[in-house]
Amino acid sequence: MEKIVPSINDIIADTLFITVYMRALDARKKHPVLGDRKSVELMNRIDYPFEKYSGIKTMSRLGTCVRLKYIDEQLEEFIATHEKVIVVNIGCGLDDRYNRIKNASKAIFYELDIPECIKLREQLIQTHSNQFLISGSAFESGWLEKLRKKYPDGNFIFIAEGVFMYFPEEKVRELLCSIADSIPNARIIFDGITKYLSRHSDKHDTLRNAKAVFAWGFDDNRIFVNWHPKLNPDKVFYIMHGMRKYSFPVHLISYIPMFGKGSKIISLNVHS
Repeated sequence: MEKIVPSINDIIADTLFITVYMRALDARKKHPVLGDRKSVELMNRIDYPFEKYSGIKTMSRLGTCVRLKYIDEQLEEFIATHEKVIVVNIGCGLDDRYNRIKNASKAIFYELDIPECIKLREQLIQTHSNQFLISGSAFESGWLEKLRKKYPDGNFIFIAEGVFMYFPEEKVRELLCSIADSIPNARIIFDGITKYLSRHSDKHDTLRNAKAVFAWGFDDNRIFVNWHPKLNPDKVFYIMHGMRKYSFPVHLISYIPMFGKGSKIISLNVHS
């Protein structure tokens, strides 16, 4: 089978290949965290220099897959406890969450990314009858208004994974406030990093081989209620804490707050 040569020039969008590589590394392990076999197929079908990430450390691989697994579980729970669920995957890249979770058929999925990523996704991942693609920037609010009008009674859950830390705070704030203004009772789940980590992209074992850099980090997990009174922090999951059971050295390091609480997943509820 001839490999597909991706045409992605956006340096942030290019980081989608890091996640594919991490998932594939995990899938090849005897005892994987996530076990996403689709990622191995993707690597075999894409003509991309994945070997530049071959020096990735165990901590980065575990962190990526623990993050993915946690969000998968949160999404499964949301679908199981709500009716008329609309899932919006912001910056979807080549994520195959739809096929990883157990109850995807009970929700409607929208996969959103810039045109060059959506084009590649169309070539590599088959969509289902309840799964749709949105080609465009997440920071252009037209798509949000269209979804609000299409599903006035929908229970929305927005996921942004490995996305927001690459953009300035003001852009993230504008998007989250737009969701809060438009979609009552929505759930928003995204990962973030501290200010310390955001200042040290060059020390990250994957980003040192990429052109993208971190642009935003936050230390106060309650800043979002200051951005908009409807943005209510619900849960905080520290990714390294979730890695403890997979690695004893990580278990020890995780008790150092600078590292243990450096990467996190925030869940926000939008008050009606």
